[in-house]
Amino acid sequence: MPLPRRLARPPAAALPALLVAGLALALTACAPGPAADAERIDLAPLAATAAAIVETAGIDAGTPAGRPHLASGFGPDEGGDGSTFAWGLGERSELRFDLVEPRPLRLRLRGWSYPFDDGGGQRVELWLGGRRIGEAALGAAPEMLVLELPAEALRAGENRLELRYARSATAGSGRARRDLAAAWDGFRLEGVAGGAAPALDGAAGGIRLPWRTALELPLELPRGGHLLWEEVEGAGGAVEAALVRDGATEAPFRPLAARGGRLRIEPSEAPVLLRLRALPATADGGGSGALLRGLALARPPVSPPASPASDPGPAPPPASRRPNVIVYLVDTLRADHVGAYGYERPTTPALDAVAREGVVCAHARAQSSWTRPTVATILTGLSPFTHRTMDKLQRLPEEVEMLPERLAAAGYRTGYVTTNANVSGKFGFRQGSEMFAYLTDRRGGRPVKADSRRVNEVAVRWLEGLAAEGNDAPFFLYLHTVDPHAPYLPEAPWRERFVPELDDAGLGLRRSLARLERAPGPPDERTMAQLLGLYDAEIAGNDEAFGELVAWLERRGLWDETLLLFVADHGEEFFEHGKTEHGRTLYEEQLRVPMVWKLPGGAGAGRRLETPVDQIDVAPTILEAAGLEVPAALPGRSLWRALAAGAPLEERPSTALLDRLSYAYESIYDRGFKLIRRTDRDLYRERPLEQLFALAGDPFERRDREAELPVRRALLESKLRAQRLALGPELAPSEAELDSELEETLRALGYIN
Repeated sequence: MPLPRRLARPPAAALPALLVAGLALALTACAPGPAADAERIDLAPLAATAAAIVETAGIDAGTPAGRPHLASGFGPDEGGDGSTFAWGLGERSELRFDLVEPRPLRLRLRGWSYPFDDGGGQRVELWLGGRRIGEAALGAAPEMLVLELPAEALRAGENRLELRYARSATAGSGRARRDLAAAWDGFRLEGVAGGAAPALDGAAGGIRLPWRTALELPLELPRGGHLLWEEVEGAGGAVEAALVRDGATEAPFRPLAARGGRLRIEPSEAPVLLRLRALPATADGGGSGALLRGLALARPPVSPPASPASDPGPAPPPASRRPNVIVYLVDTLRADHVGAYGYERPTTPALDAVAREGVVCAHARAQSSWTRPTVATILTGLSPFTHRTMDKLQRLPEEVEMLPERLAAAGYRTGYVTTNANVSGKFGFRQGSEMFAYLTDRRGGRPVKADSRRVNEVAVRWLEGLAAEGNDAPFFLYLHTVDPHAPYLPEAPWRERFVPELDDAGLGLRRSLARLERAPGPPDERTMAQLLGLYDAEIAGNDEAFGELVAWLERRGLWDETLLLFVADHGEEFFEHGKTEHGRTLYEEQLRVPMVWKLPGGAGAGRRLETPVDQIDVAPTILEAAGLEVPAALPGRSLWRALAAGAPLEERPSTALLDRLSYAYESIYDRGFKLIRRTDRDLYRERPLEQLFALAGDPFERRDREAELPVRRALLESKLRAQRLALGPELAPSEAELDSELEETLRALGYIN
């Protein structure tokens, strides 16, 4: 079983030197062995989520194979007459390469200068590992540069070479505008052979490490422990280990004894990286490599708590019957524009009142940044990594069992009302709903958003029909409003309240948003204030309609016995990262959503759940609240007892996926840190290949920390791979056939061009 190669993931940032302060690798003779009751963990299966390192022999710039090595400052792949190249852009470019063992190397670079108007060439400074190692001149004709890389400037693992340019020239216009400095068509390291990657060898019972390869396993070891191994088999070389953590100095390697042994690991609150490498005894590297058997970790046992944890008790059962369930979803609603989440403008008084009666999930995240995959996740309980209903024409696979289907089978009456074409019947969302309504509207002969009050009308009419039937069965009702979605065209009373002075009546149109994006800089303060005001006005109008629905439920005596979830599918960007709207990135302004639960009988009123939760938790929660079994295949967990009785809730990593049009990203958030990775690593994109943010001190994701925290980055990458492996096989969605009206509606909302 091949292990994931480092370059099978999007490129990482420069690894600084690594610090081992506070950590230790000690030979067995220097440290006692693990306690008899220590927890033993077999590390071989965990290796499937680790990064495998094979030394980089060459980089063919201008090709998909070479693209993962071009860390930043390179233009698109170009070529002609059998050659390929990529322009170095602006002031600097960075390329990345992996080494298992630092040693003196010679690098050959082939490139040429941009043809500047004055006829002069380009001067390039070359920096490696934070030190200047040379300078070169490039003319307009292709030429080969030879650069000596000193061993002291290199490190085990990832290295970066920085090319700093003396000047550049602007070429192209609009989105194609770039500052060109020098073109590069190839980089080659002499004496580096590349080769096969490490692999799990089930037949031999271990991890096979070819010579000059390495394996990196991120570990969290607050209690410390011992690294154990049973045997190292492989003549002609040795396997070595090092423990590293984020810091400032290189970690030493220690050899692993052929007949087995143990190494002590000191406790550390920060994650540590176990790096295993196989080095040949001679330069020619005789033999195929080494086999490492019995790799395991022994951790000290957990001390029992000083006193038993308090038991919050079971969740209160419904008083007399299973609860009615309403999921009220507001499309494109950011959490930080909601009063219950600290927003100062009066956008959501009705929701804020409900929040005081219910439970506010303070940190709720969407599993994608546009409607179809997130609603699919809410209504199936499946991750987008599994249901794969991601692109513009994809529909839910027929084999997926939706929440309305599960509830209908248990005797619930089921209704579904949507104003967003992306979650209409054409895309598979009718499954399990006896009443299904997709609401449309037209103005001036063109499709426009259907108002949230129309959603109320359809919902109330259906509920009144159920009452007239005299059927005592509980109901499930999904309501999807779209008012805050662009274009932002609020009704006059709301617009005048939030934007009393509007300079441009068309500011909220999608074409205006596109024009603002194309401008050389961000909008001025007044324009931004008016744009946000239009968005807030749409939210306020939607909130008033929500309040009217709540009032109707109260008048009809349905409110107390109903479980209501107020949630958004995703948020919206307003130039936080240079764009508008949604569905193009996985930053927090698009993933943080409001999630407020109003429980039957007023249970949990006023509670605020601080543990991060996800949209994948919605379906399990509703199923448990309805007294139904939660299928083991669902990746989320029920929040029911935490909501109703304050039961403790373990924090779990939160993942998201975007794979739509030309936007392909995955992300993971875990304990204050968030990693965003581009999954189309072999293509040119303007966005970075990887970004790491410490959200506690940087909630708006302004400072990319992945160059400073490579061990934390490796830990999140490993957890993301583990999450994806745990989800099992992906489903295969089919494509919907669009009629002209649906196509026109999707175009008006910006989902197709």
